[in-house]
Amino acid sequence: MRWALIAGLLGSSAGCSLLGTQLAAQEAARNQRAAEAAAAAAKKKEPSAENLQTVELATADGSTTYCQGGQPPKLRLVVSVEGSTHEGIQEGKGQELFKLLQWSASVGKISNQGEWEFLADSPKAALQEVVITAAAAKPGLSAQLKLAPDFKCERTADFRGEPGKEGERGMTGNSGSAGTSAQQAGGHGSDGGPGGLGGPGGDALPVEVAVGSMNHPQQGQLVLVRVQQVGGKKKAYYLLDPTGAPLTVDVSGGAGGKGGYGGQGGMGAIGHGEYTSGQCCNGSGGNGGNGAAGGTGGIGGRGAAVTVKLDSKQAALKERIRIVNGPGLAGEGGTSGSGGDGAQGGRGSQGAYGSDGSRGSSGPSGAAGQPGLAGPAPKFVNQRASQLFAGEAL
Repeated sequence: MRWALIAGLLGSSAGCSLLGTQLAAQEAARNQRAAEAAAAAAKKKEPSAENLQTVELATADGSTTYCQGGQPPKLRLVVSVEGSTHEGIQEGKGQELFKLLQWSASVGKISNQGEWEFLADSPKAALQEVVITAAAAKPGLSAQLKLAPDFKCERTADFRGEPGKEGERGMTGNSGSAGTSAQQAGGHGSDGGPGGLGGPGGDALPVEVAVGSMNHPQQGQLVLVRVQQVGGKKKAYYLLDPTGAPLTVDVSGGAGGKGGYGGQGGMGAIGHGEYTSGQCCNGSGGNGGNGAAGGTGGIGGRGAAVTVKLDSKQAALKERIRIVNGPGLAGEGGTSGSGGDGAQGGRGSQGAYGSDGSRGSSGPSGAAGQPGLAGPAPKFVNQRASQLFAGEAL
């Protein structure tokens, strides 16, 4: 019966047209369903916190160690979703993968993007292995990475003064008032306000550095360093291989804050226009206001006094320490404010436009601040080994 109907339809031009329309509609519907199914499948394969099937965690360079006071290890994450694998490191688009997991560390603190920080508050802590865990929403699905301390790496004990705050941003200029029949030209924008002065860098607190040695069952003899603020709470311990890089103790002044951004000039207003009346009224557009100068950078802080206490029987330990107590860097000058946009002139009854306003000038960049003062020369004192870490469990 169906074939007879089709044959009958094919027997006339109208029937051919109708059949062609029906077949085209069916084909379009099939294509639409296929596209929707493909889109749904692709979306299902996109990783989310709920649909991860496997999680793998490693360092980006394949290392299995960390360096206290050095660059934290950059992590590499690999996850799979229904056979589709996704990989990323802690930069660019890879950061989005890290946000899908819950992060924890056995020591120190770690962010929701796997950025780990650690400061040893005891000699024992400086020897610790760290375990970083990335856990998925699915119960039981997680990955762990174990990192052993590297005692030969180059590292810095950062005891610098606090950096100064950035200056306040200058106020944006006001926009001009629109032209009226009484005042045909648009108003000019006002100038932006200047950026604020960058804050001063903080002075570094004085520190006391103790340098001795300790024996480790697997590593042998290691150099033990304690860096402690005098009059402050910050304290950290470092263990160094005697053949590795020395420890840099940085007690420089804090950098001055950047000057504030100069305010942007206000926008000019559109000139008044009356192109439907018999009167010609094609007011000029207002000029944009001038941008303001960026703020002056802040002054740097002062470097701190440093006392280094050494084991009197191990003169070579002095070479394991490098002291930096220079002036804080001058703050950068603030970025200049841009000029405001000029406005369009009004259109008159004869179809002519008034002249457009001009764009305001950009302000000058702010001047850099002044560097701080350097701290005094480090003072070295010899002591008995038993006095260097008296009362501390080594």
